[in-house]
Amino acid sequence: IDLRSISPVDYKSIYKSVKKTGRIIVLDTGNANVSIASEIVANISKNLFKYLKKAPRVIGMPNVPVPTSFGMTKDFYPDAKLITKEVLSVLGVNKNINNLFTPNKLHDIPGEWFKGPF
Repeated sequence: IDLRSISPVDYKSIYKSVKKTGRIIVLDTGNANVSIASEIVANISKNLFKYLKKAPRVIGMPNVPVPTSFGMTKDFYPDAKLITKEVLSVLGVNKNINNLFTPNKLHDIPGEWFKGPF
């Protein structure tokens, strides 16, 4: 579910999905703690606990200040590999996916075209 708004949160759609699947992963571009993602998971845990087959997951930024150097940002941002691992874990699939992803040498640069601001 791609939320168009966080005020109000479309809990009707979220509830419908959780009741159907018994699972929820919330991906947030903000910090994992004290975020809209953690609020959604808290709400689901409180109101739909009996429907959950697996513990809810939040994928978000680490709860530390955002690093600014290339070396420190290498493993900072959630990427496709982390998201895939979390999805497979919630689905109960035990599969090695390391060979599916190639390291991204431009991990904190949107593309080779990007020349700034630094």
